Amino acid sequence: MSILTIKTRPHAALKLNQIVIQDIQNKMAHHYTKNKMAQTIKQVLRRMDVVLDTQQENSLLILCPEVDEPGAITLMSHVQNELEKKLGIQVMCSSATFPSDGITFSALLDSANQKFKGEQADETESLAKQPAKS
Repeated sequence: MSILTIKTRPHAALKLNQIVIQDIQNKMAHHYTKNKMAQTIKQVLRRMDVVLDTQQENSLLILCPEVDEPGAITLMSHVQNELEKKLGIQVMCSSATFPSDGITFSALLDSANQKFKGEQADETESLAKQPAKS
């Protein structure tokens, strides 16, 4: 059997403290940003709509009972406009509608995420086609 003991050197502890403080500041800023986005989004939603945290970076989910596909498209536009107007940020949105895109919550989420991947690919392709600035 063996045991190991580990101690930081004084200057290493200071460096580690700086890294920890920076990490805490980044996590707090990320959490604050998501909360600010959610508060702003709630201003354009109905009382029955719910904003959920997806636990993914820079991602929120809006659960909208009784909203069909045209309504979801309209709501996405309102959300994008509100976030740009109030916070100065541009966001991408996608939607999935029951039952045309899935009959379970998981299937709806997968469908919406697949639409995101397609939108991101289209955006990347569009940027690649733009002429280079001299």
